Amino acid sequence: MPLPANIDTLTISQIAAALQALTSVEAEALLTAIARRYPRLGRGLQVELAGYSSEISPLGLGVRTEWLALLRSGRAFVRSFLANPGVGATAQAQVFNPAASTVRVLIYAWAADSSVAATQMQVGFTSVQLGGGVSAPNLLAGGAASVAQIAVALPGALPGVTLIWQELLALGEIAGAGISTGWWAELPAGNGLDFGSLAASSAFRVNVLWAEVPSTYP
Repeated sequence: MPLPANIDTLTISQIAAALQALTSVEAEALLTAIARRYPRLGRGLQVELAGYSSEISPLGLGVRTEWLALLRSGRAFVRSFLANPGVGATAQAQVFNPAASTVRVLIYAWAADSSVAATQMQVGFTSVQLGGGVSAPNLLAGGAASVAQIAVALPGALPGVTLIWQELLALGEIAGAGISTGWWAELPAGNGLDFGSLAASSAFRVNVLWAEVPSTYP
């Protein structure tokens, strides 16, 4: 399905209104066309409009709005990593759900940037935990620290991961799934998420927000 002629000037609400009049096949085709034209917007737009639960969205479909409830019940966590690799070294940050864990880790949002232009940014799943992991702060003041372990490393080369995201950063550009895009990835026990910069000798910053829920959580 072709994009509307005025797509560059439409608001998200207007796009949602247009989608309401389409069949499911037509709506999928339009969302795919938007994602091709605006690759950094495409997935987030689909999450915002389509969602994952029975709660109400602009399309009458679903969105998951439970982040605030998880935060106020002491299940939300945050960590900011800032690494400064030496000459020839790269930077790696990790959120890992330990093998003995009884929770699932839901990655809510993340953002990353580098001090060097044309940095290749990679994000991937891993089953290998970095040494020196520690718990992260709770976003509820006075809440218990996280079950998930966070760690940073400065390897000469990044270890292998199951790659799920990569991006070439301009100087000063911020990569990642921002808060408006909703839930991003899930880590069962024994799995982690690695964030890596392939630019040697560059400062690398990553901010990650996640929630920890029981294995029975829907």
